[in-house]
Amino acid sequence: MNMRQIRLVSAFLLILVSISYHSDLDFSPGNWRLTHYYFSYEDEFLKRALPGEIIRIFTNVTEATVRAVYLAAIALLALVQCWSLFRMTKSWDAEAQALAVLFFLGCPAMLGHLVLDFGRYDIFLVGLSLATIFISAISGFWLALCALVVFQSLAILTHEIAIVATVPVCLLALAVLKGHSARLSGMIGAAALLGVIAVLVFTFGGSDTATFDELKTLYTNRYNGNLSPSSLQVLFRDLEGNMAYAAERTLSAKRIADNLIVFAVFIPFMRVTIPVISGSPLADRFGLTFILMAVFLPILLSVFGHDQFRWWSIIFTNLYILMWVCAFSSQRSADKIRNIFDLRRREILAVALLFLIAGPLGVTQGFAIYH
Repeated sequence: MNMRQIRLVSAFLLILVSISYHSDLDFSPGNWRLTHYYFSYEDEFLKRALPGEIIRIFTNVTEATVRAVYLAAIALLALVQCWSLFRMTKSWDAEAQALAVLFFLGCPAMLGHLVLDFGRYDIFLVGLSLATIFISAISGFWLALCALVVFQSLAILTHEIAIVATVPVCLLALAVLKGHSARLSGMIGAAALLGVIAVLVFTFGGSDTATFDELKTLYTNRYNGNLSPSSLQVLFRDLEGNMAYAAERTLSAKRIADNLIVFAVFIPFMRVTIPVISGSPLADRFGLTFILMAVFLPILLSVFGHDQFRWWSIIFTNLYILMWVCAFSSQRSADKIRNIFDLRRREILAVALLFLIAGPLGVTQGFAIYH
């Protein structure tokens, strides 16, 4: 085993140690997330029902099938992440490549998606974003735009938060990959269409044919229990109800402190990703301020949902994705990230170790290390 292999294996082992220390790794979706997979189009149109419907078409929806599907999704996403990282760093020296593995694959947002929040739909949203970006990379602009509308419509049917969680970064990625051939009018039209779809899904995606108690009884009998009433309640809460529910659980000094700590820990991550984006042709065309506004849009979800640290995970995942898209499509951006890892190795190593100590980012609380 040569020095490069030793460094890479050591980096992966450190990440695995962090994962095992901070999570129980029982690979169980839990009743709350499992209940979402009971949603389907069998009785009526429901929001967030696409994953459950796809599973129902092929097999019974049980905890075992959900676990198998989710593990497959995790494995695929991890492979894509590793492939993109190693392709970009293949000409780097062993030390810089190992640092990149620690810094990006050990990032708390990545670990949160992969292992801590097992069963959550976010990993499917990330997968659909990557599929959108892949088609954008290999197709002409108009075909890529059609693919974006199709894949992001599926994302909205998976979870309506996609309209702010993944649609903006996919549009930005399309603009990066297609350069001056990207038509702004077409992108605005696609964004407007997806916005209409999201509004329709949210407005008409609740249960109209059954009361809460009737649906609870139906699902309990159909799926032999393991039902979370609070998870089922999302089909019966309107916008005002969501806002009240979120405010009740998020307006506290502790939650504000948690958000400040999370933001502070991720400042070094942004010190790497943002310079790469700011030095790209994308920033030349749209300006860094506009790009960051689009990337940070998911924080607005805090008004409607109390999963604030889940929103942070999405934001930093989007920064990660957009940075790599810029690096793949622009030599200037690729040189920028390589220079950062060449000139700031001690800082990056310190941040990577901080990430591993902090562990995965939570959902309704910050890092596990101080809880």
